[in-house]
Amino acid sequence: MRIIKTNDEPSPNESGPINFLIYGDTGSGKTFALQTLPEAMLPALVLDFDRGSRHLRKTDLGTIVQFDIELRKKPVMYDQARDFLEDLAAGKKEKQDLIALDEVKTIVVDSFTTLIKGIQDRTMQWFIDNGRGGNSRSSRDSPPTQAEYGMIAHLGENLIRGIIGLDKHTIVICHEASKVQDEVTGLSSAGPALQRSLAIALPRYFDEVLYAKAEGKADKRTFHWHTKATGQFVARSRHDLDAKIPQDFSKSYL
Repeated sequence: MRIIKTNDEPSPNESGPINFLIYGDTGSGKTFALQTLPEAMLPALVLDFDRGSRHLRKTDLGTIVQFDIELRKKPVMYDQARDFLEDLAAGKKEKQDLIALDEVKTIVVDSFTTLIKGIQDRTMQWFIDNGRGGNSRSSRDSPPTQAEYGMIAHLGENLIRGIIGLDKHTIVICHEASKVQDEVTGLSSAGPALQRSLAIALPRYFDEVLYAKAEGKADKRTFHWHTKATGQFVARSRHDLDAKIPQDFSKSYL
């Protein structure tokens, strides 16, 4: 709990952590932009669910942790991530051979979309192993049921709340959902690639909801972050950032 008096100018040490949600299409610079984190946000702890951090390994970003997808034909990504975060919060450094929580300034989830797929597989497996009656299933081949979607959203939202509760800067990266064209306006809308209930609920936990977009082709390609919502994409800035920010991968600009 924090008690903050209004009309007081916060000092840099009192401003608190900032939570970022960054989403965009493949190749829009979401993970690559982590190289530009300012010194004040380092070292970072990257929870690499996409196994896409290869180009970050030669940087001084911090520590990268990857999780198994399946062991002995059972999905384990969610359980490994949950147990890891619980050990981190409890200070069990020797158990995970990692830096202590108080040495971490930023926690990165890359990507939450892939983690949700891991949660989906885990949820379906739970219903295979424990389901009864109408909630039972024989395989993970069919789409989730309504009950399973509810559990997936619950587990995913709880995990994000737990990460934000660690009181560090947080960067959660999502893939972009397939654009859906409005039959009346003809416009396509973009948002995080998550089930609808999560896509609606997730942004409220973040100070900055940034839409990463690449424009152009080959060596003329440019990269931008959009921070203001339009009819075509979801975005928001609580720090009054410019509506469109060019990404310069050679310097810090967060």
